[in-house]
Amino acid sequence: MKDKELLLEAIDSYDIYTNAQRAILKVLVNVAIDNIVAITPLNLHKTTKITKPVIYKALKQFEKDEIIQSLNTDAKKLGMFRISSTKLNLIKEIYLKTKLL
Repeated sequence: MKDKELLLEAIDSYDIYTNAQRAILKVLVNVAIDNIVAITPLNLHKTTKITKPVIYKALKQFEKDEIIQSLNTDAKKLGMFRISSTKLNLIKEIYLKTKLL
């Protein structure tokens, strides 16, 4: 992803999400390769120290907001996601616009 540092700053300041949700989203962005993320909720828990119920709720919210799309064939197993570069660019653009105010 281009401008990853700027994107991570933008996610940090995106107050639509909670601190935990922002931390999870930042991990997803950091581990993404060509907008594909392969990380389980358990590994997200180990990485962020955020409880698994909060992680599942955040992932569900990100799917609802169309920031991620699950690529899993089994609804009980999570771990493969596609990140929407369009939505991430929107977060970055909001950050840049508010930074100019």
